[in-house]
Parts: sequence; C-alpha cells; structure tokens
Amino acid sequence: MVRDEGMAKTLVQRQEEIRRAADGLRRIILSYTGGGHIQYGLPVPKRVARRLSGEVTQTTVYMMSFEPSRAEDVRALLDDPIADYLWLTPMGKANPTKPCK
Repeated sequence: MVRDEGMAKTLVQRQEEIRRAADGLRRIILSYTGGGHIQYGLPVPKRVARRLSGEVTQTTVYMMSFEPSRAEDVRALLDDPIADYLWLTPMGKANPTKPCK
C-alpha cells in the first residue's frame, strides 16, 4: 500500500509539472510497474485518478506468458478484465508462473 501511494504520488507530481509547461503540447506519461500494481484498476491507477480528481485518462496493460495448454487462464483474465489490454508473450524454457489474483 505504501509503495502504491508512493508510485501514485510520483506520477501525479510529474503530471502536474507537465501541466505547468506553457508549450501547450499534449504529453504522455508511461509508467512501467509490476502487474500487482495495476491489476483491475487497482491500486496505482485508482490512486492516481483520486489525486487528480479523475482529470486523467489511463490505460493499463497486463503482461503474461502464454502457453497453449493454459488457454483457460487467459480466458479467465478476459472474463474478469485484469487490465485494459492483455499482452501475451510465448513461454520461455523455465517453468510457467501463475498470475496474481
């Protein structure tokens, strides 16, 4: 929880710095965090939105490895959307990891 608040605070501070810039350009902030910090819109995205009073558009991408024999795991994540987008990559040679719930 403390880390999530810290991440949200940093993102909001940067967003406020960008808004103060007088160049009128639209800017994008990209934050690369672990999956547990963005799943289901919690906790960092919701904390950022709260701090900015909803005046921000956010998109989340959840990355996971994909093995055809575990297609049901992917379907479950799509049924109860874990993020706005799901990015699947082929399995490596190591043992598969289970997604956080």
